[in-house]
Amino acid sequence: MSCSGVITPYNVTTNASCNDPTRCTTPSLISGESHPGAVCSDEELLPCFLRFSNDSMPREDSSNMRCKFIMRKPPEQAKIDCAQRSGAYTLGNSAQYLPDIVKDSTEQSWIIHPSYYQYRGCTCLQGYSPVWDANGTIMKCVEAPAVDKRTVIMVSAISAVAGLALLAVLVLLAQLYLRTRPKWLRERIMQAKRRQGAPKCTKPGDKVRVSIVVTDVKDFSALTGQYHELMMKAMGAHNNILRKACHTHAGYVMDQEGDSWTVAFHEPQDAVAFSLQV
Repeated sequence: MSCSGVITPYNVTTNASCNDPTRCTTPSLISGESHPGAVCSDEELLPCFLRFSNDSMPREDSSNMRCKFIMRKPPEQAKIDCAQRSGAYTLGNSAQYLPDIVKDSTEQSWIIHPSYYQYRGCTCLQGYSPVWDANGTIMKCVEAPAVDKRTVIMVSAISAVAGLALLAVLVLLAQLYLRTRPKWLRERIMQAKRRQGAPKCTKPGDKVRVSIVVTDVKDFSALTGQYHELMMKAMGAHNNILRKACHTHAGYVMDQEGDSWTVAFHEPQDAVAFSLQV
């Protein structure tokens, strides 16, 4: 028997089962109680052989709430608990005679109206809010007030602006990263381009994107005729600089004639970087 007692499923009286004359002389409807004594302790909520499950599910009535399953305790545990309870909640020596309705029935479920256990562990479904009465022993779930339409529009607008601002920041960070990416990352990219070899078609009719740079030393012929030995040394340094730049930016020499070089690149930015270096 529960602390609150039950006359009918929807007519609950307070403390009808307790054995304290000061609390049980005049049972009354629980909705009329507001003093602390109307609240059952955890030990008084359910019969000694029952327990609350950790799982809950929505009730099938119109209460718009979900409550925990009521399960039977394992037989041995039930006998111990029912023997140790005090007052009206104990079975004393009779606890050993608790029947096993189903063999090994540790998961036998019971259907009990939540008013019996004062709605302890019950929650309202989405869209509903709890309203407690009688010193927190009766709960009703009422429809939650609708959100103001202007508030929804304002929140949506703020969220959209914040999202666009965040997107803009991410784009700027991405551009900054691409422009200032570490040297080791660029070198990994260049290694991949070098493994591809020179830009070329794999079969007739294919189109290949290629960037070509042609270099030339201004007045090379005149300077060579006037300063032959110096220009030969200068051309050696010139060629070394171009070879190093070609390797750095994954360029491929297509033609070399005197002071003029023709170099092919996979990407336009590599051709520009090569030109700036030389």
